[in-house]
Amino acid sequence: MGDEKPGDVFMTRKSYHSPCEDESPPCSYEENTHNQGTIPETEEKGSLVKVPELPAEIWTKVFAFATRIPGALDIEDSSAIAGFTRDHPGICIDNRYRAAMRIKTAANLVCKYWKNIMQRHLFEYIRITSGAQACLAAEALRKAPGSLGQKTLRIDIALEGVHAWKTTHAKALFQIFESCPNLVCFSTAFSTVEPGVYTHESLFEILACHRHLKRVEVNIDHLGTMMALERVLGDRLQCPLAHSPHPTSRATESS
Repeated sequence: MGDEKPGDVFMTRKSYHSPCEDESPPCSYEENTHNQGTIPETEEKGSLVKVPELPAEIWTKVFAFATRIPGALDIEDSSAIAGFTRDHPGICIDNRYRAAMRIKTAANLVCKYWKNIMQRHLFEYIRITSGAQACLAAEALRKAPGSLGQKTLRIDIALEGVHAWKTTHAKALFQIFESCPNLVCFSTAFSTVEPGVYTHESLFEILACHRHLKRVEVNIDHLGTMMALERVLGDRLQCPLAHSPHPTSRATESS
């Protein structure tokens, strides 16, 4: 140590290279992140990692839970039914329905596997807010593969505002009911108007053929509809409900 010159000490320190001073090229970002324990890419760059498929039965339950509208399909839980029908004037139900349909349509576009599972959920609950929409729904059911109308459990007629209800709209409505033989719930409770089609004898004849129909909801202002339904369906109805659209009436009922 004593024989070393100042220059020799400098050269000795200089001869020690830090990793940053090494002549080899720096690591790429991909190599660096790989060394930090991230998931490596598959052999073919850009390809997707294969994920094990869950059974269709599990996905069915997942989608059913994700798109569930509380109280919409119940025929035995009186509390759930009462809570559902007390929504004035159906704003919460409409929002939930739209949200559920967004999930259904989005999941339907993910892949063929999900599409096959989602088909049964797409038409499970049909909500008609206009005559034009009735025509679209009838056409969709007609074109749907595998008679998907058999999966429909609930139909709402929830017309908004003033409508010119045409013969074509009534015909489309009849086609919808004919396409949905396993209907359980039918509602006009959240409709602001009552077109003549509600009391059309042909409609009730079609509904009379729905042996699974147990729950009917009508607007209290449209009691003619309820009377006609009770006359046709008789004792088959488990949940005939007259819904009041007026907040004052609802407050009186709960007092």
